Amino acid sequence: MYPPPSTHLNIGLATHAWALYRKYPWQWIAAASIACGIQAALWLLIVRLVERPEPESTSPALYYLFIMGLLALISGCNNLFQVGLCRLALDQLAGEPLRLGRLFKPTAGIGVTLVTSFVVALVTQLGYGMFYIPGLVLQGVFLLVTPILAERKLGMQATLKLSVETLQPELINAILFAMFLDFLTGFAGSAMSSPVWPLTLAGVIVIYPLVPQIQALLYRSYFPYRTYEYRG
Repeated sequence: MYPPPSTHLNIGLATHAWALYRKYPWQWIAAASIACGIQAALWLLIVRLVERPEPESTSPALYYLFIMGLLALISGCNNLFQVGLCRLALDQLAGEPLRLGRLFKPTAGIGVTLVTSFVVALVTQLGYGMFYIPGLVLQGVFLLVTPILAERKLGMQATLKLSVETLQPELINAILFAMFLDFLTGFAGSAMSSPVWPLTLAGVIVIYPLVPQIQALLYRSYFPYRTYEYRG
């Protein structure tokens, strides 16, 4: 059921992810549609707020702080849904049914998931600002953060440490694999923002859930058995 160790950090995991999708296509379509629909509604709200004139009774600083808060909310929702989709993929690998309610219940907890995701995003972007290479390294060693949050009840420090210690021995391959996932993520974003509705539809229901599925497969290739923290 699980990929053998030889498939660590191999782009062939995308083929395995597609096999997961094809087994339960309607469930994955529903999960991706829920995640993208909520985020699209928040984006629409932000666009309308930005297009409206600033309220006279509100200071400009507070108004734009509110807009930035909504942007942070969208980023947090995306992180939560990526962890949730990864949890569904881990369920499927374990032979369990896909329950859409688990999209909103990260095993690590909403607080730990949001804080850990924020820290990873922040330090990675700072790394990219420091001659780019440090950002690539950080993105590579943090590849397993999403599936760890999806399966284990660990704190932020333990989650980051487990991901780094697991991937550090294969650092070069981890960096290349992170670049591959970046390409998929960028392609999904381009497809979803396309004015051509078939491409938008494909981005939402196919490409968007592919990345967390690949991350789940990668994690399971390193950790073949479910941990006791998973249920709860």
